[in-house]
This record gives sequence, C-alpha cells and structure tokens, in this order.
Amino acid sequence: MQEPIIEISNLTKHYGKLLAVSSLSLRVNKDEVFGFLGPNGAGKTTTIKILVGQLNPSAGSAKIFGYDVVKDRKKVLEKVGYMPELPRFPVYLSGEELLNLYAKFYRIPVGERQKKIKEFLEFAGLWERRKDKIGRYSKGMLQRLGFAQALINDPELAVLDEPTIGLDPEVTVEFRTAIKELPKKGTTVFVSSHLLNEVQQACSHVAIINRGKLVVSGRVDELIDRFTETIIEIELAEVNERVVKALSKLEFTKEVKVEGKMIRLVPSTREDVRERIAKTIQENGGLALTIRPIKSTLEDVYLQLMKG
Repeated sequence: MQEPIIEISNLTKHYGKLLAVSSLSLRVNKDEVFGFLGPNGAGKTTTIKILVGQLNPSAGSAKIFGYDVVKDRKKVLEKVGYMPELPRFPVYLSGEELLNLYAKFYRIPVGERQKKIKEFLEFAGLWERRKDKIGRYSKGMLQRLGFAQALINDPELAVLDEPTIGLDPEVTVEFRTAIKELPKKGTTVFVSSHLLNEVQQACSHVAIINRGKLVVSGRVDELIDRFTETIIEIELAEVNERVVKALSKLEFTKEVKVEGKMIRLVPSTREDVRERIAKTIQENGGLALTIRPIKSTLEDVYLQLMKG
C-alpha cells in the first residue's frame, strides 16, 4: 500500500463543550482529487484548519507527507498550497504585490518569480487588474486571486476550502478543469465544496462527514454503485396490465411503478437489461417508444446518507 499524502487518525477537536470533529480517520493518496463533503457545521473547515496548521487538535493526529501537522508544521507548509473559504488579503496591496509576497515566502527564485506571477494572474483573469488594490476587487476576483496564491509555489498538495463559492458558472467550469489537471502536474488536491455536481465531475474520491464524524469515504463511482439503485425508464405507446405483470415477473426486477404511459423499473443488477425488457414488452403486446437508464449521481448518495 502506498504511503498516503494525508493521514488523519482519530482526530478530535473541541471548542469548549462543542465537539466539532469526533475521532475522524481518513487517508488521501498521491494524485487524487479528493472531495471533502458535509452539511454546514459538519467539521470540514475545522479539519482543514488543523491540516494547514491554523488550529491544534484536541486529540488524535494528522500527518501530511508523513510529517505531523503540529510538530512539523514548517515542513508541512513548505509543500502545501492553501485556499481558505472567502479569502481575505490586505486591501492596500495590489494583486501583483500579493503574489510577489507569497512567491518570496516560498523562496521562489527572482528569475522565476515574475514569470510565475504573470502566469497565475493571467490564469485567474486578473492580469489587466494586477496594479489595482485588492480593496477594489469583487468577491469573484478575490476567489480567483486566492486560487492563484494557493498554487504559486507549485505545491505537492493543494487544500481548497470552497474554491468556487461566489463564482459565476463560466468561471466555476474553468476552476473545475484546472483542479482536474493539477494531479498531472504532481499536485494532489483536497477540496471542500457544497457543489456536488462539480465535485462529482472533478473528484476521483470523496469523504462525507456529518456532526464531526466520518459517514463514508471511497471512490465516487463505487459509492454511487453502493448507495443508489439504477432506474430504467420505459415509455410505452400504451400501457397494458399484461406488460406490467410480465415486467414484474422478470428475475432481475425489484420494483415496477406505472406513471401514465411511463414505467419505472428498478433492476437488481447493474448489467444492461434493456434488450430483455424490450423483448418482454413486445412478447406481451406492448410497444416501447424509449427504454433508458436514469443514472444516479453523487447528490443522490449524499441525500440518502444525510437522511439516515
């Protein structure tokens, strides 16, 4: 088994009597885009702040690249890029000055510095506004600047807390594409987000937490298979009882629901059974206009687990 990039073991954090994170254990491996999900107050931001050295745990441990995030904080931070939720920067600096400050902090050589600042400001769509003071930036511009500063040091791990909050759909898609490309450049990604559709498209793995505890973690596709059912939607020219009974008796049928001229069939298998369904309908005097599977999503998994 490969050494994990992030290894969280029985992590616990109290704020007085409030238990924010409770015995959380989690592994994130190299080159994964790992989604960290949960409702408001679930403990996501607290966990992230512990990982990046802004908070100390009450109990348990967290390691990044094998380094303890408390004892070896400096070594951890050299390898990590962090974008907080709703980034806040000194309003008297310009975007260019801010990135120059971070580049100096990460000891990026002078010869490389201006090239990287230009590259990341152009990526963030801020090159034309590079001389403007940050106090004049919109919320979306601040998010883009926050993303740029998190990546200025080409980190081995990027920790992103709600990176697309406040962005318009077009920029959100650009962020998603950029996040998916990061592992190709050697950067593992740990990203918290409420946008489940974006997480499903960007992330290979996810963990869902609630009330500070881990609910489930794993590959996105495996969790969808594990926690949701396939539904096959069948549109008929006319619905007759003979067709409905025949479909109900198929060995793979778990449930059949009739809604007007539409039949929704839940099979017990993930195999493609459309040909059998079509044949059964024809043999029983029916005419199928369409037979299509309705694919489940990460949102379906999330909602089902939160109900439980």
